[in-house]
Amino acid sequence: MVSVKFKHPLPGTMILLTDDKIRRGEDKIHCEVEAPVSHSVSVNGIPCRFENGYHRVTLPLDQKKLILNAKDETTGEIASSHVFKLYTPSKIFRISVDDNIWFLQDIAKNQDSYSSIFDNEYLAMYKKLHDEYGAKFHFNIYYTCPEHGGFSLPELSDKFKSEWLSVNDWMTLSFHARANAPAWPYRESNYGEIYGHCKEVMDEIERFAGYRGAVTTIHFAEAPDECIKALYDLGIRSLLGDYSLDKNGKPQICYHATDEQFDTVRKHC
Repeated sequence: MVSVKFKHPLPGTMILLTDDKIRRGEDKIHCEVEAPVSHSVSVNGIPCRFENGYHRVTLPLDQKKLILNAKDETTGEIASSHVFKLYTPSKIFRISVDDNIWFLQDIAKNQDSYSSIFDNEYLAMYKKLHDEYGAKFHFNIYYTCPEHGGFSLPELSDKFKSEWLSVNDWMTLSFHARANAPAWPYRESNYGEIYGHCKEVMDEIERFAGYRGAVTTIHFAEAPDECIKALYDLGIRSLLGDYSLDKNGKPQICYHATDEQFDTVRKHC
């Protein structure tokens, strides 16, 4: 049994640093290592002190990716972790809109009369915000909806593909779920189901808009690890969630994060 283990940071932890934190000298990583109290432990060659149940040491976060090696000097065993240092400029925000399909239903219904996707009032609003402020938007969409007479993405022609491509530097589309119902659709899903649903949507986006998005928030943002692997295999590279607590104080809307992972995101991001 290994005697040394990182409690913090978890491998892959991303730490966001503002200019104010750097000015205050807070660009550091506080390490906590589990090992027997009687053992001597170091991280990257710096001796730890034993305090409140853990071997602790603080190191400068002076690299974009910092590899951490904790060594139990008593047994010679080594545990590794790594962190990423990220900078966050002030006055930056991201707009991502979930549960979209009705604006696509409208464009499909009026595709013979519309000369632009921005003849749709919903998209016209976002274009106005982009034109006036340079804002960028991301829409997560469904494959189908039964509301308002029913609609599925294959009913939308590729008439406006060139226009979709011309604006995808500030307006992108990606998979959200197959439909609005049921709630929490992928909480107990599997690789095959979410792969099929995501591929349906992404294939349609590529057909009518000419590209595939690489970022998404899946509907209710909960899914087991095998579902995340399916999304990765289809080109998804970033996932967003709320990382909030339910009424019982349990983590929710955080995919399959463990309690430790949930706490790490809440602390550093």
